Amino acid sequence: TLLVGALCGALFFGEDEPIVNQVNTYCLTRITSGFLFIFLEKKGITISNKVIKIYAAIIWAIMMWMSTYHGHQMQKTVKTSMDYIYRESDVHPDLTSLLFRSSAKSI
Repeated sequence: TLLVGALCGALFFGEDEPIVNQVNTYCLTRITSGFLFIFLEKKGITISNKVIKIYAAIIWAIMMWMSTYHGHQMQKTVKTSMDYIYRESDVHPDLTSLLFRSSAKSI
């Protein structure tokens, strides 16, 4: 199963294309989360709301750090979203753009 998965992954998802990158990124996050929860389960740690809050805090701390210092390495859609949310969304030359539409460059 592992070998077939590797072969199919290389054949069908081994291109540097936006959609393929999104699929691969999604799969990587699901795998990483799965390994983390397996590890916690084996250590006898219950997946409570507190654990989920810590998990989310770590993810977003890394996301902010990466966006700030290594944004050029992020997937384009994620980088664009992070730029808009944290850098461009407070740019409103008039009331209309604030209420109805952002004037941000990335949209």
